[in-house]
Amino acid sequence: PVHIIYFTNRNINNFYALSKKMLFEYIYSIQWRGLAQVVEHEVRVSAYDHAQRLGLSWHENQSTGNITAILNDDVNQLERFLNNGMNQIIQVIVSTICIGFIFFYISPIIASIAVLPVPIIFAVSFFFQKKFSISVQCFIIFVELWMI
Repeated sequence: PVHIIYFTNRNINNFYALSKKMLFEYIYSIQWRGLAQVVEHEVRVSAYDHAQRLGLSWHENQSTGNITAILNDDVNQLERFLNNGMNQIIQVIVSTICIGFIFFYISPIIASIAVLPVPIIFAVSFFFQKKFSISVQCFIIFVELWMI
């Protein structure tokens, strides 16, 4: 049997929209990657300059491998954040603000009721995050003592 593919305006518009989205995602990923590499280079040069200016007594108390590993890991984490995280944070903030404006425009009363528990949720999450981090630290100490 012969399968005929019908191209409707809807299919063409979907293809056009997805192509445009992929093109813009590719362009902004290149731009963020370029920014991340420029920042990474500047931080590495600045850190090297700072390390050169430190006193000899400081360098004698530190191991060279430890200094290099810490600097390398921190700068790589900064680069990863600029490659991925910064763009995602900007997208979440902008989309939240836009959706919030639309929500308040359509129904201010319902939007107010929906936004009302947000500060309570933040307070509860910070409380449990602190409590959980203390529990994890206690568990790590327990495991270390048990391994001795």
